[in-house]
Amino acid sequence: MRNINLFVPIRRRQAYKTKYHDFGRGNVKVHVPDGASNSTPVVLLVHGYSDDADNFIKQFGLQDEIDGQKFYQIIPNGRTDALGYRFWSAWGDWCGDCNTSSTEASGYYYDYNYDSRRVLTPENDGSMRRLSTPASYYDDVFAYDDDPENWQDYKCFEMCNDTDVGYLTGIIKQFGELYPYDRSQVHALGQSNGAAMVYRLGCEAADIFASIIPFEGSPPPADYNCTPSEPVHLLHIHGTDDHTVYYDGKHRDMGAVDSVTFFGGYNGCSTGANATFLNNATIANAKYRGDSSHTDSLDISKNVNGYDTEVFELAGCASDGTATLWKVVGETHDPSLNSNYATNVVKWIKNHPKGTSGNFYTATDTEYGDDG
Repeated sequence: MRNINLFVPIRRRQAYKTKYHDFGRGNVKVHVPDGASNSTPVVLLVHGYSDDADNFIKQFGLQDEIDGQKFYQIIPNGRTDALGYRFWSAWGDWCGDCNTSSTEASGYYYDYNYDSRRVLTPENDGSMRRLSTPASYYDDVFAYDDDPENWQDYKCFEMCNDTDVGYLTGIIKQFGELYPYDRSQVHALGQSNGAAMVYRLGCEAADIFASIIPFEGSPPPADYNCTPSEPVHLLHIHGTDDHTVYYDGKHRDMGAVDSVTFFGGYNGCSTGANATFLNNATIANAKYRGDSSHTDSLDISKNVNGYDTEVFELAGCASDGTATLWKVVGETHDPSLNSNYATNVVKWIKNHPKGTSGNFYTATDTEYGDDG
């Protein structure tokens, strides 16, 4: 790896304010920087399944950078499903359990982590998840093979109501009636179910969002008719030891590299097997789950000493769109992130406004993150 040394700022007393606004589904937490203006960026945070806004920002929030970098942070809660867990209606089975009252569904369970493909069972060993649609719908799924053509989607839109793109874009539109902000600097960051949701925003709200930052999620496949109206910068972050949303992909879920090359195609980047990266990095370097020693690197994980995150940026992109992968070597679906995580993400965000080619590598500062 070629190391990018980054400065870790000294933390001072918080100056930003926490406000609450109802954008249609109850109060939403908003962090407002001191001295906000028409040049202030907005970052929308989208939590994962069964998570919530308050817990999400403890692990993935960027609030430590608000005072120094001056941006808004908006953290809404998803809807609550039939099991009492919060979710977003993204695509496929990237949503909630919305039909557990079904008599057919209520007696069947499956392995939520997809570590192995199992036949449906009426017995729950304590680690399994209840089916949220009639078991008959899965007749051809759980006795299945690995051919993606045989993988049937959970009927997310029909069962959970496909209203979350409208809700999240509505937040941004209403936000402009309350605060001044930079319309070219609206960004969305989500993890897991939230990552799939921000991919949907990239597909259907490209006129609003300058970038999406999915952390361990997958974009809708081609047959979902993802049609961005204009380029949207992409930063996909993924731990190589994620055994919930696999780095290599599984079933209908694209792996990290395929997600970047697939969505990067909407930005005019090189795609598929012909995709190339800057700095002469290759598809094989990006897909290798260890340290490929062939790209620039960052330190954002506490679980790995020193530099742990390889940076792969697709080549051949349009002048106003980019597609980048941060491969976090050794991290899981429940990452332990150090202080450099927020510093680096905010730096990337502020260097990727709408309509520009982006420029992340502008500093050569020092220090590792707080590993350990």
